[in-house]
Amino acid sequence: MYRDANDPRRLRLGRVSGLTLLLVCSLLAVGLLFYLALALRPEAKREFAGEQELNIYCAAGIAKPVQEVLDAHNREFGTRFKLARTGGSG
Repeated sequence: MYRDANDPRRLRLGRVSGLTLLLVCSLLAVGLLFYLALALRPEAKREFAGEQELNIYCAAGIAKPVQEVLDAHNREFGTRFKLARTGGSG
């Protein structure tokens, strides 16, 4: 191998390049942030389906058929879907 300590071709045993260290630290930071974003979000707390209410928004022209479908679904599955009535836009 190379015997001269000043030779740039000499192997650097035990040292990590700055770019490699930056890449590894960045990947770890992104992974940690991804985990925290999923674990700490408020909606991550699961509730039973019977305790949740879901508002459904639709156009006024199809509100009656959608309400019939929601009523049938609520009866069959015990869910609480509700058609949100917001009034006209005009």
